[in-house]
Amino acid sequence: MAISTDLKENVVARAAVHVEESFAGIEGVKMNATADPGNQGDSYTVSNHTYQDAGDVTPSSGNGPSTSVDSFGGAVVTLDTWKNSPVTINADVLATHNLTGALDLAIRDSIRGCMRAVSTSLYANYTKIPYTAGTAGQSIFNDGSNPSIDPLADVGEVLDDNLNGPYDRFMLVSAAEASNYKKVSNVQNANQMGNPEVRRTGLIGMDLGFDLKMDQQIPSHTVGTITTGLIAKAATAVAKGVTEFVGTTAASTGACALKEGDIISIAHASGAKTYAVQADVTQASAATDTAAITLDRGLEVALIGSEAVTIATGAGTGTQNIAGNLKGFEIFNRIPQAMASGMTALKDPMVITHSSGLSLLMGYYTQNARTVWETSILFGTQVVQSNLLVRAQGI
Repeated sequence: MAISTDLKENVVARAAVHVEESFAGIEGVKMNATADPGNQGDSYTVSNHTYQDAGDVTPSSGNGPSTSVDSFGGAVVTLDTWKNSPVTINADVLATHNLTGALDLAIRDSIRGCMRAVSTSLYANYTKIPYTAGTAGQSIFNDGSNPSIDPLADVGEVLDDNLNGPYDRFMLVSAAEASNYKKVSNVQNANQMGNPEVRRTGLIGMDLGFDLKMDQQIPSHTVGTITTGLIAKAATAVAKGVTEFVGTTAASTGACALKEGDIISIAHASGAKTYAVQADVTQASAATDTAAITLDRGLEVALIGSEAVTIATGAGTGTQNIAGNLKGFEIFNRIPQAMASGMTALKDPMVITHSSGLSLLMGYYTQNARTVWETSILFGTQVVQSNLLVRAQGI
């Protein structure tokens, strides 16, 4: 089955479009992507943000200034996911369709399958984002009595508090939230909105500094529970920068069943700090210590013991719409190395590279009276700067 050069170019050109159609936020995500080959399991470490305190400079004779500073943190991104999406073109299809048309339809679905895998993997990292706005279980844009775009400003305030610039802000929302946005009266009124494209095309776009896009892969979270006063274990100091601590529910009726991805607030005299829980937390019985509560990052403020621990305001069960500068995420992507022993080698393989740098491998193999086209992608995803991101709680 010979594939002409013109057909290859047509397939690759159309494929790049399908990549963007299948992953709403692809152009905003930080990429370490190349067509160079790689192996599943490869990994690398990228520096991420830490919370710095200013230290006193204490110069002395013959020595340079010294100060107490924290080192950069590191987020590990691993090529841990290898997905393929095969499609079959049989003799009956080729008898009734030209090869170009059949391939375009087949490859579109194949690429979309791979890109859904990437976006699903990326959004699953919401559990590492400790910042939240909105109220879980309630629409971002319609609380039942006051349809409004005001919550966009609330999300922006969280980003402002984290010292993020006002540029390159996205908001990726579920289909339900995209629909609720379009129902807000001043969105529908082009004179107030200043942007008639929502009315003309039905697409959501820029608003209050955010580039709004709908993505069907937005995840939902089920919140855990805290009852009767969870505190950091009394009289137990935990140093700044440590990533876990033990809690206690003091009352005999106390209980704790936190879930991975819950956002908790730890009270401090200097102001509460929020963290994302990185593993389920259980408690054997009331009024006893919990298992270790593992955090998305090191403590910003040391614990002295007995600090109140609560579910953060608004966090709960509902969709976890992603907002902020998507450079807080990173995708690590390489073309798979040669096929493993026993696997069928692709014929006429070609690399499809999107403008973002994301690369997929495409080719085909024949099976009797049919041809199987396959798109594959090798990648890993991670949150590398959580302070750039916010979870907008929704329905």
